[in-house]
Amino acid sequence: MFRKYTRQNIRYVKQLGSNYVQMLANYLIFFFLTPLMLNNLGQEQYGLWLLLSTVILYFSLSNFGLATSFGVHLPKVKDNKLETDKLLNTVLFTLLCISVVASLFFLLLEYHIGFFLNISDKYKTTAQISLLFFFLTFLVTLLGSIFDNILVATNHLLTKNVIETLKTILIGVMSIVLVKYNTSIVPIAVSNFVFTLLFFFITFYSCKKVIRYKVNFRMFDKKVLKNLFIPSIHYFLMGIASLLVFYSDNILISRLKGVEYIGLFAITYRLSDVCTKVLTKISVTKYPKVILLSSQQDYRGILKLHNRLLLVNIAVTLPVCLVLFFFGKDILVLWLGAKYQYNVAILRIFSIFTFFMVCAQNTGTFIGGLGIHKRFAYMGMAEAFLNVGLSYLFFQYFDLTGIALGTLCAHLLTNGWFGYFEFYRFILRKLQSSKHDLAMSLN
Repeated sequence: MFRKYTRQNIRYVKQLGSNYVQMLANYLIFFFLTPLMLNNLGQEQYGLWLLLSTVILYFSLSNFGLATSFGVHLPKVKDNKLETDKLLNTVLFTLLCISVVASLFFLLLEYHIGFFLNISDKYKTTAQISLLFFFLTFLVTLLGSIFDNILVATNHLLTKNVIETLKTILIGVMSIVLVKYNTSIVPIAVSNFVFTLLFFFITFYSCKKVIRYKVNFRMFDKKVLKNLFIPSIHYFLMGIASLLVFYSDNILISRLKGVEYIGLFAITYRLSDVCTKVLTKISVTKYPKVILLSSQQDYRGILKLHNRLLLVNIAVTLPVCLVLFFFGKDILVLWLGAKYQYNVAILRIFSIFTFFMVCAQNTGTFIGGLGIHKRFAYMGMAEAFLNVGLSYLFFQYFDLTGIALGTLCAHLLTNGWFGYFEFYRFILRKLQSSKHDLAMSLN
């Protein structure tokens, strides 16, 4: 038993370590690339890059949560090759069909980009070419999400993280070189597509070593798709909520103020977002464990794990947020220089937002692993629309600070508290039911 737990702990440490190595690589690239893009390309073109990135993130919702639902269902059938092939080919074929439909919407956006996005004529051609390669990268990533989820669902996070780390480093280094010697975002978009395609094939063949499967579209099964559809829609709603909360601000700013204002606001948000993503890895790495405990109906173990991770998150996140609150501007000046105007109020609002978001995402990880995300997804949608509404309203009174304030208030009024309520209600009911069943069996 001791050896079993020792092996589990070693695996967790390796997986968590590889997560942070990947994030370290990602943020080191971000650390060096951001000032280069801002200074070499200018605020307007850097804002354009962020705006196009946001648009493509909305395209990523077109998987309707199927990839996530696939990852949750795979552990249940992975020992049955026939059922595994049915599941994989059903999802893969569906995503291919979705890609065709998404391409039609892309063509509409591509040819009417000036109508949909507030872009100056000077950068219209740049935006169209870049958006094309952004979209091609999205298509590869969409299909690749299946194989990423195979590695996650089979608890091969280490393999996935090694692949992602190498991909991040190569894309990042090439982007830095291209920015240094070019004054356009187009070569960077092309480079991102080429490396994404390369690592798609690497992930595909890595999965072959992890689990046996065969790509054959004759294995498509309508019944499997029907069983996946409802939970997938709820994951889809959670995805919409997440994107609307985190990225609707960029589109809102582009419409209300202009593309050139996106950059500094996004960087200010990004500083707190980096902290959020680093800190939430503590919980996300335990996601396969949550799925396993859920399949074993070990709700007491899930409760203990959740509470332990929540306390760890609070203990680690609070000091980080205090540093951001009081010294965030100094960090930005040290990083990007003093020539830009930084909004201290926005920094402080996002530092408070980071604390509540990290703790809420810990509980959200457990809700997703337990498969009780239906009402949580609906509340996430409420948060997303409330965020857009409040941000627009507060903008009228507080300018860009109002957009940040709207994001914070929307979260506190919705999933800032609802996730805890939903999780503890479910767990306590299950524990009470177990006690009742035990008492009945003894009688």
